[in-house]
Amino acid sequence: MEVLFRPKHTIVSHTAAVYSVCAGRHSHSIFSASGDKFIAEWNVDTGQQEPLAVRLTQPVFAITHIEEEGLLVAGGANGTIEVIDIVHKKELHNFSLHSKGVYDFYFDAAGEQLMALGGDGVLSVWSIPDFRLLHKIQLSNGKLRQIAFSEQYGLYAIASADGNVYLLNHDSMHIQRVIAAHHLGATSVAWHPTKPVLLSGGRDALLKVWNMTADYDLLMELPAHNYAIYSIVFNESNTHLATGSRDKTIKVWNSVTMDVLQRLDIKTGGHSHSVNKLIWKGDALISVGDDRKIIVWEKQ
Repeated sequence: MEVLFRPKHTIVSHTAAVYSVCAGRHSHSIFSASGDKFIAEWNVDTGQQEPLAVRLTQPVFAITHIEEEGLLVAGGANGTIEVIDIVHKKELHNFSLHSKGVYDFYFDAAGEQLMALGGDGVLSVWSIPDFRLLHKIQLSNGKLRQIAFSEQYGLYAIASADGNVYLLNHDSMHIQRVIAAHHLGATSVAWHPTKPVLLSGGRDALLKVWNMTADYDLLMELPAHNYAIYSIVFNESNTHLATGSRDKTIKVWNSVTMDVLQRLDIKTGGHSHSVNKLIWKGDALISVGDDRKIIVWEKQ
């Protein structure tokens, strides 16, 4: 199998599992969030820490950087949402709307809205920058794990621990469709950037491809991993897809043929525990996991 990616930097500075990662303040930086209650910024070119670290009141499950407002938003293990002004380095808000952990965010820059996904099955929608609560929607009795937006279809897709993927209309926030996707629980979702399909991953370790043009019929069902799939991300050129799993591995796929191009595991310099989140940064793939590692994978 062709070697596409190798570890460029392996950063082990957090003292607990790293749950989330997002774009940083610069083109070369990322933010990481950990069970050690810290958010830190890293230079992916050098592997060194940038001069910014924030200590929160609880383990952090999810983060997002709202660059336009100079804000970091953190979702905590007990359900609080903390809003940090990173320009003036102070906390602006601390909300306790959710009764369980907050697992993912999506910032709609055009609509000036932030979506937050709760372990209590609640989707909360906040106006930006004033953080007024616009909607509180009880979608499920299980955890809401991940959200993805399709501008083309005007739909949010939300993966839920009850096994369903909920499709919500962008304008009305009404449920347009419910896909019974993964009987053990849906854990990840992504819209294909060039094809009319939705991808979902679940605790059943399956990667499923749903056909938007055929009433969401199941187009493909791929035994992608051995355990839950926690992350599905396309690169910026739309040529590659990466999946990260609780089985400690990452797979890189051809986004057109859906063939596996490379398997990244501990033998290739990867993770020894669950892979929790992936993002692309240019040609680099960034992964974080329960082993406290942040790995910058460099394309060959």
